[in-house]
Amino acid sequence: MNIFLTGLPGIGKTTIIKKVIEKLNRSTCGFFTNEEKEGETRVGFKVETLFGMQGVLAHKDLKSKYRVGNYGIAVTGFEKIVSRELERCLRGSSIIIIDEIGKMELFSRRFQDLVLECLDAPNPVLGTIMYGHHPFVERIKKREDVKIFEVTRKNRNQMVNILINELAGEGKAKVSSGEKGA
Repeated sequence: MNIFLTGLPGIGKTTIIKKVIEKLNRSTCGFFTNEEKEGETRVGFKVETLFGMQGVLAHKDLKSKYRVGNYGIAVTGFEKIVSRELERCLRGSSIIIIDEIGKMELFSRRFQDLVLECLDAPNPVLGTIMYGHHPFVERIKKREDVKIFEVTRKNRNQMVNILINELAGEGKAKVSSGEKGA
């Protein structure tokens, strides 16, 4: 089973996944993206693996031909860290965490290829995926082996238990307002 959370920015998708990881009695590997701040001001985004490798995903001062808003995207550095981590994940049986499949990450063709490898692997994938439209994102959302949950203010407090049940193979949990089957 491959499960992705989607929803508006700041709704709590990453927090939900981190809580699921804390409560699960299973090994996990993969990565998270986090804001980088100077004081109260966001200046970029970092990528950090569950085994402690980290690097820059995007930064306002980074010169790059790849840009999202005010941020230059560090495609090569992102690929190096994430490729190593996801390749390692594919050699084991851990739940693969992919946070996130979004505009910045999608500049990397290598990342897209690895996401597809992860989805085709026997390991379950738990991740976040952008709310908006992108051809690669639409391709993932249409897969029969992918389940998408839209996180809303109304359902986000239920989501940790729902995901734990899904990953346990129960699959019986229902979300009030926002469940989308693939």
